[in-house]
Amino acid sequence: MDQLLSKAGSTLVTFAVRSGVQVASTYVIKSVSTLMDHVPEQQKKKLDRKRNQLESKVETVTYSIEVLRLMAAKGNSNLSYVLKLADYLKEDIDNFSKDIEILTADLKKKKISSELLKIIEKTIDDLVEKIDNIIPILNLVLTTYGTSTVNNFQDYVSPGRLLNSTVLVNQSNEEFVKHKSGQEINVGPEFSLTFYNIYYNHTAASNGEHQITWREKYARCKFQVVRVPNNEVEYCYKLKILEDFDDERYHEEDEKPERKSYDIRQISKLFFSASGRLLKLEDRSSPVLVLKTMKTTSEELDSETLNGAEEKPHDDGGVEWIAVGDYEMGTTESDSDDDDEEEDEHDEEKSFTEAKQEIEAKATDKAKPNNKIGNSSPLSLLEYLIRLCTLQANDQMPLLEVKDERLRLYLADENQMNKTPNKVASLNKKMESLKI
Repeated sequence: MDQLLSKAGSTLVTFAVRSGVQVASTYVIKSVSTLMDHVPEQQKKKLDRKRNQLESKVETVTYSIEVLRLMAAKGNSNLSYVLKLADYLKEDIDNFSKDIEILTADLKKKKISSELLKIIEKTIDDLVEKIDNIIPILNLVLTTYGTSTVNNFQDYVSPGRLLNSTVLVNQSNEEFVKHKSGQEINVGPEFSLTFYNIYYNHTAASNGEHQITWREKYARCKFQVVRVPNNEVEYCYKLKILEDFDDERYHEEDEKPERKSYDIRQISKLFFSASGRLLKLEDRSSPVLVLKTMKTTSEELDSETLNGAEEKPHDDGGVEWIAVGDYEMGTTESDSDDDDEEEDEHDEEKSFTEAKQEIEAKATDKAKPNNKIGNSSPLSLLEYLIRLCTLQANDQMPLLEVKDERLRLYLADENQMNKTPNKVASLNKKMESLKI
């Protein structure tokens, strides 16, 4: 399915994975800052210089590794040697953090001595040296693969949609802080959509025919991105879907609307297609948003987020594909000649004002489900809300504090990624010779 959608020219986003290096790096910067709080002012100047140097090195190497992990997540298995280096670096950073914690505890108990100051400086210098050793290799790999696809994100990102969604996400952050009682906060508008899922035709597969068929699950549903309270992590989001029976379809009296919910961190890939025909939905010519979700529990996701565990590949049994499109009001039989005759009879009994009010009400009702943003589909706004909320959930920090480089990873279109097999092969040989 990934290859089918990619080749079709749809916009594909593979969300940057939760990285152990990123989590460890964030922690190490905080631990050094804590240590500095206990160093006397007259002895801070030299350490401040070393701390700033370490922070800049950590940010640089973290971003480079994130780009490479994103490439690896897209199927570049040739990067296994480089990712081993990242794992080693994470161990070094973890050990550094433990040493800094011990040194911080010593500073709380006694005054800083010249000997202790030298130990702190040496500890920082050692980590900086290890980072310096890995940076040339990372730069070589990034140059080999080409990084223009990450940096030139303005070529395929809508500034209007990005600005719109940023404002909505930031507003939800502020509102969530105000409500300390732990209530859920809606992010952006409620979308009126049609919901699709995949039907696996095992009979057709046994006959050698195409076994995957997209089908309409809910003709109409209410779709909402919601920030929910979570005792383990600060930023946690759900995609809540409620079937809407106001869909011009027949429903039994005792039938109840179905509900579905997804943790936003379950989404591993996002496709935006200009036409539903991509999914062989012949009756749909308007855009569809396709989500590849992992069948993972919220508890497992919390653990991954807190501990920086890497996302593991899932087979078809651990993946669920879903799709949504704008709900389109259909033409009903009420437009027939018989209905027109009945309407004429009723119109004779109505005043001009009453008829006008009824027409305006119907027009308003038809406009509401679409939630139009300017002249664009509301689906495009939903796409960007999901991108940005996923970023906050994975990185556990407010959107306005996220580095530009990290944001680019979540806005990057995978179809733009360049692959240069010959260069990669020669690079692998070089790394093998270095026993990396």
